Amino acid sequence: MSEPDANPPAPTVLAQLQGITRTFGTTRALQGASFTVRAGDAIAITGASGSGKSTLLSIMGLLDTATDGSYMLCGEDVSRSSASHRSRLRREYIGFVFQSFHLIEHLTVEENVLYGLSIRRRFGDDAQQLARRALGTVGLQGKAQSQPADLSGGERQRVAIARAVAAPPKLLLCDEPTGNLDSRNSSLVIELLCGLVSPSSALVIVTHDSDVASACMRQLHVADGVVTEDGRGAR
Repeated sequence: MSEPDANPPAPTVLAQLQGITRTFGTTRALQGASFTVRAGDAIAITGASGSGKSTLLSIMGLLDTATDGSYMLCGEDVSRSSASHRSRLRREYIGFVFQSFHLIEHLTVEENVLYGLSIRRRFGDDAQQLARRALGTVGLQGKAQSQPADLSGGERQRVAIARAVAAPPKLLLCDEPTGNLDSRNSSLVIELLCGLVSPSSALVIVTHDSDVASACMRQLHVADGVVTEDGRGAR
């Protein structure tokens, strides 16, 4: 039997932010944010309302661009990418889960997941298989033909998660994913999200909930646009 590797390879760097600053007129929402996201990470971003944490998540998700600094995503410098290129990279690498679910009410549960897959250019039998697998992962295979209006809040959020991960993203970005849920469903959703982290993917969650934050292996805190980790400079 071979001996285990005493020096296993370092996890793949998925995202690296260096000196990220974002200003809106005279307001500085972020000031020199620098940290790295590696495959296998589950990261909570905490901070008061207006601290800059949602702005940070938007930049990571290529929904916004920094005023200054560099952002490497999966080995590519995307700091000054065009809107069309950012859109393609979002489809390829990033999944989103939001507080308000954003389900399409006139579509069934399965159709909502299939719609998300169509945005990522997945169609036909391939998309059907991915949708069914994702709904099985979140425990909703029996609700595939249900309408969103017939689901509980926790079930609706699980549909949103299935839609985000049906074609597994490298970065799963969540903005207050438990904000509309009771404590029981909140615990179920955060357990599900953390369980989706793999050796090739990472999870980043913006949250006000200390229980959600403590479930993540790393915690970043944003205050007045400055990002720190565990009371130190973010790594």
